[in-house]
Amino acid sequence: MANKTSLNRSLVLVLLAMMLAGSFLLVYVPSVQDARASSGLSIDGTATASSCTSPCTTDITTSDTNDVIVVMLGFNSGVTVSSVVDSGSAGLTFSTRFACAGADRSMCEYYAIAASPLTNEPIQITGSGNINGFIFGVNGADTASPFDANSGLPNEATQNSASSAACTVSTSNANDMIITEVADGGVSAITNPTGFSTIVPKSGGAPSFAGAYRQFHRYSQRRQ
Repeated sequence: MANKTSLNRSLVLVLLAMMLAGSFLLVYVPSVQDARASSGLSIDGTATASSCTSPCTTDITTSDTNDVIVVMLGFNSGVTVSSVVDSGSAGLTFSTRFACAGADRSMCEYYAIAASPLTNEPIQITGSGNINGFIFGVNGADTASPFDANSGLPNEATQNSASSAACTVSTSNANDMIITEVADGGVSAITNPTGFSTIVPKSGGAPSFAGAYRQFHRYSQRRQ
C-alpha cells in the first residue's frame, strides 16, 4: 500500500462560566478530528435560538457534505433538556456529547452527522424552560470519530468576578479546532479569546451566550 499523507484533525469544545454581580458566565470546549490532506476544519452554517419557547424549532442551512452538526445550549440552573431531534427530512440522529451541567448556568452539547447539505433543516429542542443556544456545522472532520478522545475533554470552568475567566484544555490529536461556548447572566459584552473567530456573537436573554473557534495546524503523517 502506498504512503498517504493525512491530517488527524479534531474538534475540541471548551466551556467557561463566570459569576458577575449575580450573573454567571459559563464557557465550554469540545473537539473534532479530520483526515483531509489539503484544507482544515471549517464552520459550515450557523443558527441561533434566543429565549425560544420549548419545544423550540430552529432551522439550519449548510453547504457541504459530511458535516458534524453541533447543538450547544445554555440555561439557568435547574433547566433540563428532554430531546434534541431533527424534525425535517434529513433524518439526523443526535447524540449527547455533554449532558446539561453547571452551577448557576447549565451547558449542554449534542451532535449529529449530516451526510448531505442541509436546507432550512428544522432542529427541535425540548426542555423544561426557554431555549438559548446555537447550532453550527463543522466540515472536514472525521465523521466516524469526530471528537478528540483526551480524557479532559470537554472541559468547563466558572468565574465569579468581572475579570476574564480561563479554561485550560489538553488535546491528544494534531490539528484540532478549539470551540468555546460562553453563557452569562449580565455582562455587557463577551470578547473572544486571542486568535479566535466568532461563530455567533453575544445573543440571547437570561442567560446570553456566544461561541468562537480557532483552528490549530500541526501536521502529521501516518501510513495507510
